[in-house]
Amino acid sequence: EEELVDIETSVGLRHGKEVVGWSITHRTDPSTLTYLILYIDSSLLQTGYGIQLLVESIRRHKKLPIPHAVLEVNVKEIDPSWWHFL
Repeated sequence: EEELVDIETSVGLRHGKEVVGWSITHRTDPSTLTYLILYIDSSLLQTGYGIQLLVESIRRHKKLPIPHAVLEVNVKEIDPSWWHFL
């Protein structure tokens, strides 16, 4: 659903030529940004790169006139290493 991706606040991470992580956002309306997907390759789970992707999306979000955000987490599908962060 590429048409939903907010280009201004979504970010990706490359390792060499391979994309290994991403934070995907979507504007559900002019005043709300939804954080849809946060992914990091399993080999990089303990590196902090996943959090850095989220932080970069939030940093970009804060520069825009979008006052609201939504972040939903499907706890049945997250890697157990994310429990501590949540």
